[in-house]
Amino acid sequence: MDLKSVIAIVAIAAVPLCAHAQLRGDPDTPMPTKADAERVVWIVSSDENKTKGLCEIATLDEQIEEAAKRKDMKKVKELSDRITELRQKIGPEFVQLMDGMEQLDLRTKDGQEVSAALEPLDRRCAKKNGAPGHGR
Repeated sequence: MDLKSVIAIVAIAAVPLCAHAQLRGDPDTPMPTKADAERVVWIVSSDENKTKGLCEIATLDEQIEEAAKRKDMKKVKELSDRITELRQKIGPEFVQLMDGMEQLDLRTKDGQEVSAALEPLDRRCAKKNGAPGHGR
C-alpha cells in the first residue's frame, strides 16, 4: 500500500464515519505545501517512535480495508479510533498536514510535489516491513 492510500485513509479516519460522504476538508485548515511535507518527513524520520506510529497506521489501514469489505463497521470504527490516537502521537504538524491533504488535489503540480515529498516516509515503512517498495 502506498503513502497516498494511507494519507486518504488517515484523513478519512479523522472524521466520524457517518461524515465520509461529506468529506471535503476544513476550509480553515491550510493547504499543505511541499515545504510542509518535507518538514513532517524530517520530524517523523528523526523520531523512531513517530516512524513506528506512521508505519502502524499503514498496517491499520489495510485492516480497515478488510473490515470494510466484511462490512464490520464496529472493527472499522475501532481501527479508525486507533489511527486517530496514533496521529496525535505523531504530532500536531502531522495532523495538520493530513487534515490539509483533504483539500489537496493530487492531480495538480502542487499535489504531486507534496505527495513526492512524502515518499521517503513510504519507503521507510516499506523497508521496516521488509517490502521492496510500492512500485513507484
